[in-house]
Amino acid sequence: MEHELKKHLGSIISEKFNRKISVIVLHGASASGKSTFAKNLKNALKSLFKVLILSCDTFFKTSETSDTKIYNFDSPAAIDWQAAHKFLKAIHNKEKYLPNYHYCFETSKSTKLEDIENPFPEILIIEGIYAMNLFSENCFDSKEFSPYDSNLSGFMKNPYKYPKFGILNIKLRTCKDMMSEIRIFRDMDERGRTKNETIKQFSDYVWPATKKWVENPIFKPDIILIHGTFNKKKLKILFKAITKHFLGNEKYDFETKHSLMPKN
Repeated sequence: MEHELKKHLGSIISEKFNRKISVIVLHGASASGKSTFAKNLKNALKSLFKVLILSCDTFFKTSETSDTKIYNFDSPAAIDWQAAHKFLKAIHNKEKYLPNYHYCFETSKSTKLEDIENPFPEILIIEGIYAMNLFSENCFDSKEFSPYDSNLSGFMKNPYKYPKFGILNIKLRTCKDMMSEIRIFRDMDERGRTKNETIKQFSDYVWPATKKWVENPIFKPDIILIHGTFNKKKLKILFKAITKHFLGNEKYDFETKHSLMPKN
């Protein structure tokens, strides 16, 4: 069975990466292991390829209020999708410079920095809870969303096309209990929030957004990794399949972010 799974994954990956720039999209719930997956994959491939990681968190908009209790950071409206596509178009069209953005979680402010030189990546890894929205045939209509009203939503045909990208869409899923435990611990540890604040945010915003938008059927993944990077067996098979495609041999050296795991 494992042999057939490896063969099937290899077929999917080979079919997707037949263009000049290979794009690996890691889409999925908060705390499912997207950034960990991305960093380990880059480390595995960077000896032979120019690899760039793009986090969708980079494109958070500046919050218009200092009251984070009423602002839904998990709303699709919290992301500047036009800025994200401006970056992708610069990669796709091999422009000399890339737009450079920085988002500060402590101040909830986004800053446009001086453009940076394009490293001309051969492999682009994009990670974010809504990462597939960048390339999905149907995508969020950001004009119909609001970070202040989670009841609003709308979709439209995606106007952006990237014919020079070979795109592999991977969705990472995780259960509510595991997601809650890690997310609450991480927000307290990294973003200075109290336990009560993080529990309320998870209940009011994070989990509803996961059900409604992260898992929305408009997104069509090529591969689904159930339980994200906590599914060690399937993670290992998938990771090896990707590295084999690029390197010619399987490679698996995966470091997890143990510092973010709650201690019993």
